[in-house]
Amino acid sequence: MTISKNGRKKWRDEKGALHREEGPAVEGEDGFKQWWLHGVRHREDGPAVEYVDGTKEWWIKGELLTPQQFAEKSAEMALQRQKEIVEQAEKKATLIASAEQMCRNGISTPTRKMQKIKIFRAGGFSS
Repeated sequence: MTISKNGRKKWRDEKGALHREEGPAVEGEDGFKQWWLHGVRHREDGPAVEYVDGTKEWWIKGELLTPQQFAEKSAEMALQRQKEIVEQAEKKATLIASAEQMCRNGISTPTRKMQKIKIFRAGGFSS
């Protein structure tokens, strides 16, 4: 984080682009705020720019949106995230079921252990 001559705090990524995931990448002492991700104005849970006079701008992936467009697009993104979470859970459940089936098939303990490790790692599990 750096502080500019006008007193604004700025967070940047390793390449020097404005970036902050846990809050605004630019914060002014006067209340001005901007959200950026890797040099792109972006915020999914509210306006990406908040001016001192109360004016707000909604941006997603560098695209300026009206409040209605923002609401629609953020809802679409939330549904997509939910879908991805369900797909990951289903994949993990299938991998666990495969590992359990191998155990029931009586594969020797060292071999079974190695196969379970490979299956878990393939599904994002760590052993």
